[in-house]
Amino acid sequence: MRSKRWELTRDKYMSLDEVKRLRRSSEDQALADLAKGRTSAVRSWAVIDFALSTGVRVSEIVQVKIGDLSLSRSEPQLTVLSGKGGKPRVVTLPQELRKHLREFIAWKKRVEEPTGPEDYLFVTERGGKFTTRALQLLFKRAAQRAGLPDHFSIHACRHTYGTYLYQKTKDLRLVQDQLGHSSPVVTQVYSHITPEDRVRSVNGLWSEEGNREK
Repeated sequence: MRSKRWELTRDKYMSLDEVKRLRRSSEDQALADLAKGRTSAVRSWAVIDFALSTGVRVSEIVQVKIGDLSLSRSEPQLTVLSGKGGKPRVVTLPQELRKHLREFIAWKKRVEEPTGPEDYLFVTERGGKFTTRALQLLFKRAAQRAGLPDHFSIHACRHTYGTYLYQKTKDLRLVQDQLGHSSPVVTQVYSHITPEDRVRSVNGLWSEEGNREK
C-alpha cells in the first residue's frame, strides 16, 4: 500500500497577516527592551526575522556561526554547513535581513559578546548555545505576544517562507535550493494555492474590466 503524500495544510504555515503581526510585535518588543537595557527580545526578534527570512530548519539555526555569513551588499548569503544529509548549501539572504544581521552583530559587540568567525550567531543571555527546544519556546512566546494560534511552531517559519517564496517567484527550483530539499518532489508541496490567492482570483470575476474582450 502506498503511503499518503504529506500535504501542507493551512495549520502548518502562517498567513501574510499573521507574519506581519509576528514581525511587528517582535520588533516592537525588541525596541522596548533596547530602551530599557534588556537583551531578551533583541535576541528573539533576530531569531524570528532570521527564521522567516531564510526558511532554514531550527536544527540549522542553532548551528549558525558568524563566519558562515557573508553580508556583502552585492551577494549576502549564508552557508549552511550542518544541513540535513550533511551536504553544505548556500542560502541567499534578502537585503532587509542583511541589514538586520549587521545591526545585530554590532549590538553583540556592544554588549561584549564574542563575534569571531567560530562564535555562534545566536546565544542565550548567559552566553551559551541555544538548543532547538529553547528556540521552540522562544518562538512560542513571540507567537503568543502576537496573538497567533497556539498550533504554530517555529517550523511554521520554514513552511511560510517556502509558500510565499514560491508565490512570489513561481520558481520551484529556487525554492528547492533555498530550502535544501534533495528532491523537487518534496518542494512541490509549496505550489499549493494560498487563501490570499483564492481571494484575488475570485474577486472581480464578473466585473466589466475582468471580462472585457481582448
